This record gives sequence, structure tokens and C-alpha cells, in this order.
Amino acid sequence: MDPDLIQTGDVIAFTSGDRIIVHRLIARLPWPLHRWGLQRGDAHQLGSWIDLRTVIGKVVWPEVSEPTSWVAQVAEIGCHLAWGAASRSKRCVRKLVPGVESLLERLVDDAPSPAESKAIPQSDRPPGRPSPEKA
Repeated sequence: MDPDLIQTGDVIAFTSGDRIIVHRLIARLPWPLHRWGLQRGDAHQLGSWIDLRTVIGKVVWPEVSEPTSWVAQVAEIGCHLAWGAASRSKRCVRKLVPGVESLLERLVDDAPSPAESKAIPQSDRPPGRPSPEKA
């Protein structure tokens, strides 16, 4: 199918390996990367990028197309990129810093609960700062 005939909001059928998948196209990159689109199924919070040349058709009946504004597309792309970067950073830290997970667990376990935390004595407080009881 000609990728130029596909619009954001269309429900498309595309190939992935030997499978055919039907999902909604939620965003599309601008030229010169216009052949790439962000698709997402109903059960997924985060979609994935596909080459629109793998699209073999789109659902035309019943009418299921939901046009997507460029603002919504930018938001979807931004969320997708931020989520991906956060996931990669988390994996990198786990690989590069041995024992970081056990350290984080100990910090969380050792942190005092709000009821256990003590007020800072007035003598240790910076000048001009009221005590929590007076604030």
C-alpha cells in the first residue's frame, strides 16, 4: 500500500515478520522521515515505530479512523522518546553500576517513616527559619 495514502488515526494492517498486525497509526514523522510511523494497539501504553512500507491495508469499514492533530502527534512522539530514554538509562545504570539495585533497596528500607523523623533542633536550624511546629 502506498504510505502516502495513510493518515494518522487510521487503523492499519502491517506485517511484522510472518505475522499480520492491526493497530492504529498514532503519529507520523515529518519529511524526510515520513515513511516512519508510531503505531499502538489498544492494550499497549507505548507503541512502536514501523516502516509504513510494511502496511498492507487499512480498515475502511466500519469507519474507525480518528484524525490526530499535530499537537497530539508531537505529544505521543515526545512521550515515546522519553519513555524509551528512561528505560535505556535504567538498563545502563544496572549494567554499569554493580550492586546499584541492592543499594537502592537498602536506602528505601532504611529511610525513616514520616512518623519516625525528628524535627531539627532550633540550634541546628539556619537563622530566620521557623521550626515546623510554628510554621
